[in-house]
Amino acid sequence: MKTFTYPSPIGTLHLHYGQNCFDRVIFIDDLSTTTPQTTQLQKTEVLPSPYAADLNHYFQGELTTFDWPLNLTGTPFQIRVWQELRRIPFARVTTYKAIALALGTKGYQAVGSAIGANPLPLIIPCHRVLGTTDIGGYHYGLAVKRQLLTLEQGCQF
Repeated sequence: MKTFTYPSPIGTLHLHYGQNCFDRVIFIDDLSTTTPQTTQLQKTEVLPSPYAADLNHYFQGELTTFDWPLNLTGTPFQIRVWQELRRIPFARVTTYKAIALALGTKGYQAVGSAIGANPLPLIIPCHRVLGTTDIGGYHYGLAVKRQLLTLEQGCQF
């Protein structure tokens, strides 16, 4: 398992790579705070191209999808939700309810929980999912979610 570092406009990203696939992305704002996540991230390497180039292009608004090898580890339901998230086009948003209906369920809270457990934020664009009446939540905070939506849509949220 390798952990790669990428300095992004939304903070440092740590990308876990093993078995020729990415399996986790963690946004790191401040490594001076020791948490179970940060203690595992002490040894990192700079993210190699073409992956770094893809992220550069994304943050410049030039890349709309990530065609990276991914290893999705979760329940069958979570994986179905994450696959549905990958279908959300760049600069578009949808709702938790719409995702649930697309999957043929009325378990909106279960969908929200699966989205919150997304191990590959940004690569699997969970930031594009909004609540029916508000911006919804985001594991790394609403400020980061707003930055990503603004980057993609060129407007304020």
